[in-house]
Amino acid sequence: MITRSLILLLLSTSYLIAQEPEYRVIYGEKEVVTGIKLAGWDRVDNPPTLDTVPLVSDTKKIRYFEKLGASIERTATFLEFHNHDILPGQVIGYGEADPVKGIPEHYIVHLSGNYRPFAEANGTIRVKASHVRRVVLESSRITDTDHPPGTVVLRDETVMRATSMRWSETGLRALSDNRNVSANWVQLSAVFPNADKTLLPIDCVLDDYLAPSNEATSRLARYSTADGGVFTFRESMLIPLRRESNFIFHTIQPAWSLDSIRILFDSVTHISYRENNQLPISSLPASIVEQKNFTGFQWPWRRNKNRLGSVLIAGEMISDVGLSTHSYSKLSFQIPAGITTRFMSYLGIDQTAEGGGCAQVRISKANGAGAESAVYQSGFLIGSNPYTVADVSGLTDATNLIIETDFGHTGRPAGVDPFDIRDDVSWIMPLLTIDLNAARQKVDEVQRYITSTSGWQIPDNFRSHIHLTSHWDSSGGRWLSTISWKAAVGVVAETPVMEFHQKVTLTPNNSWVVLSASADGIGDKTTTIQVLVNNEPATSILNGNISLTGQVAKFDTRHWLLGDRVNKEVEIRILVMPREAGTYKPQGITFASFGLQPIVRGLPASGELPQPDIPLSSLTPVKLVLPGYDKMPEPGLLKADVPLTVRSLAIPDGYVFPGRSELVYQLKPEYTHLEMILGLADGSTSVGTYEVFVDDTEEPIWTSKELFNASLGTNQANGYFSRQTQGANVRIAIPAGCHTITIRSGTQTSIGLLGNAGFRTQNGSN
Repeated sequence: MITRSLILLLLSTSYLIAQEPEYRVIYGEKEVVTGIKLAGWDRVDNPPTLDTVPLVSDTKKIRYFEKLGASIERTATFLEFHNHDILPGQVIGYGEADPVKGIPEHYIVHLSGNYRPFAEANGTIRVKASHVRRVVLESSRITDTDHPPGTVVLRDETVMRATSMRWSETGLRALSDNRNVSANWVQLSAVFPNADKTLLPIDCVLDDYLAPSNEATSRLARYSTADGGVFTFRESMLIPLRRESNFIFHTIQPAWSLDSIRILFDSVTHISYRENNQLPISSLPASIVEQKNFTGFQWPWRRNKNRLGSVLIAGEMISDVGLSTHSYSKLSFQIPAGITTRFMSYLGIDQTAEGGGCAQVRISKANGAGAESAVYQSGFLIGSNPYTVADVSGLTDATNLIIETDFGHTGRPAGVDPFDIRDDVSWIMPLLTIDLNAARQKVDEVQRYITSTSGWQIPDNFRSHIHLTSHWDSSGGRWLSTISWKAAVGVVAETPVMEFHQKVTLTPNNSWVVLSASADGIGDKTTTIQVLVNNEPATSILNGNISLTGQVAKFDTRHWLLGDRVNKEVEIRILVMPREAGTYKPQGITFASFGLQPIVRGLPASGELPQPDIPLSSLTPVKLVLPGYDKMPEPGLLKADVPLTVRSLAIPDGYVFPGRSELVYQLKPEYTHLEMILGLADGSTSVGTYEVFVDDTEEPIWTSKELFNASLGTNQANGYFSRQTQGANVRIAIPAGCHTITIRSGTQTSIGLLGNAGFRTQNGSN
């Protein structure tokens, strides 16, 4: 038995020795470990091993991981971001910004194959539109060519430059100097969006470093996958887990995504890591200054791969992060001005040259005025020689770094290639060192990354105590940006530990304060949040302040109505209040909603209420059913001596409209639209569903269900207006040839209204 066991052990050992390695791991510059069997990496507390040897420890960190022999074939539909990450997936829609919820404009992307959303059942995630460099809906020779921002490529290979673009749920409308194109998703081949109005491409790249994270010093990781996906994210924000028949998925959330993404780990081909202040120039915007050649063919430069599309290898240095350049080329990379302190790169002729090639490189910096000065000059780079190192400092005055790959023809050593033959230079890990403290001083991180707070002031005595962090919401499947205290602070009873304030003139478009907040569970004590208007406590709809419980993503929501102060300037203060005095660290706060929203949705930017050409108050209905009334009530009144309002905003014309109400009006041929403000006028429950019919039709031509997102709950799905629901200004087209129009309210028992209601006519105002 012992002999048999020994034979089996020897056989298995021989088998392992005979097998080719399947994985390569590199530590530091060039300490290489290879192996066959990878295990672990399926839980945060179960780190990876290779042939039973641990791959990570407190003193040893992976720089580069590679699945040997893996092939990469990029998918035909994907998005490319300004940092040159790639998300394989199909764009199926576009979402507008929601300033109060801090949600920017975004693409809705359907994932499949090797990728899943963490939580969304419909298979989609949202990605920030400002960060997208290219949307490819059908890959082709034309879409694979670089185009300037504003380029639209249709599937019939039409290429146009758009001066403006507007996305919708169904596709794109683009306007150029000489044409106007509306294309749905299936007509588009690729879109290179116009530059964002507020964020430059380099700002989007810096989000990888400045966006909130759970560990400020965490390294950045870069995953590459078999279908061409590339993902940059914080190493500390990786969540490994097993799902779907016990497959390992790695959950990540890049800075460009509003949701987390599960990546099938078997599809990951390369992983590289860098320090939290190291920025590859291959991630930065670049332009070609000059190119020329001896041999009649110009090899293009490439990001993060060698000339043949494989990993970059020069001598013993290996990486999937870097540049491939060929003589002669001169490239200019935009670098973060004022915060770049150093550039270092390993470089040499790539192994694809098979020992051939002879080139020289020069690095220059350019300042804001365009003046160039050389900061590095190599000797001859020869394919048979080891790699060399370019190390440059003194770059804080530079706006661009210029990489010049020159011929090594004149004066070349004997026996090496002449002209530009095999001059394939690989820049391996070409990393800028950036001053993160200086970078953070250039932006207001609270307003940048919790955009709902834009326009609100934070007093300096509070701002100095806080910073932004991030914590994981397992139920929502995403990382949440959090305002956290850096350390314990001295807390005085009845004295705020944080404050936001602003002075504002109220209109119907900004007279509803909404706050939704939760604590992150990290810290010593929870807090409450209250609102003051002109230094007087304001009363919320639910007669209470926000109370944070310390449960992660357990949001408490409150609303404060200020419609009775429209057209007045007020000072609004939002105070984070302690529950008790002492010296301690308050728990961090995450906002799901923050700010001022319209009391009535759908009004023009001026906030002006609708003024129909033919007000309902000037007409007599042909049928009237108003519970509690035997005739039309007084317009503009809820009841005797009580003005009609929608959520505190006075409505000068219009009628109460309780549940189970019905009004029928005679139509005239010139009536084109019915316009009215709908909402809750009085009561503690809801009103709705509102419906509009013409003639004797059984199906409504409009219903208030159209105003709401059914996924947000029963009230929304049914088109109800509750105490916490904004009013809505609606304009409903009237079909030609109809004789009567009927307005009905559903079975909900509170009192609604038809505010400033009436008809628009063909020759009336718009």
